[in-house]
Order: sequence, then structure tokens, then C-alpha cells
Amino acid sequence: MGELKKIENLYYLYYYSDINKIIYDLKFFNRKNISRDLKEIIEVNLNKIIKKENIDGVIIIPSSNKRKRERGYNQVEELLKGINCNIIISFRYKNTKQMYRIVEIEKRKENVKGIFKINDNIEGKNILIFDDIVTTGSTMNEMKKILEEMGTNKIIYFSLSVVKGYLKKIGMSDDGDIYK
Repeated sequence: MGELKKIENLYYLYYYSDINKIIYDLKFFNRKNISRDLKEIIEVNLNKIIKKENIDGVIIIPSSNKRKRERGYNQVEELLKGINCNIIISFRYKNTKQMYRIVEIEKRKENVKGIFKINDNIEGKNILIFDDIVTTGSTMNEMKKILEEMGTNKIIYFSLSVVKGYLKKIGMSDDGDIYK
């Protein structure tokens, strides 16, 4: 069972290398049942973060419409489906290349530039961004830009997994503080 770790304003449960096969099956082999298996650990930890950080709403990183049609679902939505929290709907209004196919960080940033939209008023609110994987931080940083432009008070991230290379990139060891 993954332990909740925190580095800066990012909480996470697993290193991607420890859970990559599970996430791959969820995303690419239509194994939605995997999300049900992960839901309990996500819910317990999400509730801890919401309480500790005084979170007003949770934004799920949206899939493009194209990928949602291909899969039949957004795997990140599936991970939070049925969990009692205030979900703020966000949209990805542009189809992009699949991030796992893009190696260079600058190209990943360009791929997600300006693709998100939020219709709710989130000014002055504490927002948690939830995603399945943090690889380079490009997606969550793009969502952060939108939230900052909308006047949010605080932005916290929670991810099922983090690539160890991301932790090294931000100058942190891969042994994040365990949050109890």
C-alpha cells in the first residue's frame, strides 16, 4: 500500500516505476476495474490532504475528447469516481499529442500550452489538482497558470505517482517526506 509523501506542494503515493504497469493497463487496456482497487487508498489520502490544506475544490486533469472517446473514459476521473469531494470541472478544449510520446520538456510544455479552461469562479479558493502521473510537471504547471490567472488563493497537487526524474529535476531526493 502506498504511503502518502509530500515534496513542496506535491503529495504523491507511488513512484511511477513501482506502479507503471498498473497505470498502463488502466490507460491503454480498458481495465477500469483497477481504479476501483486504488480508490480506497486514494480516498483516505485525498481526505487527509483536503483537511490539512483546507481545500475548497478538486480539479481533475481532463483527457482530450479524442482520448476519452478512444478509451471510453478519463482514467483520472475514474480514480476519483464516487469519492465525496467538491469536484471543479475543467476542460481540455484542444486535442494534443499523447504526453508519453514526447520526451523533450520544452515540447511537452508547448503541447499543453493554453489547453485548459475552467468555468467556475475559483477566485480566493484553495484548489487541489489531481492527476495520475507527474512526469515533467508540464501539465500541472499549465493548469497552475490558469488557476493563478483566475485568482486562486492556494494550489496543491496530488498525484497517484511521480517519476523519480521529476524529483531530481526540482532538486529533491526521491525519498519525499512521509506524511502521516
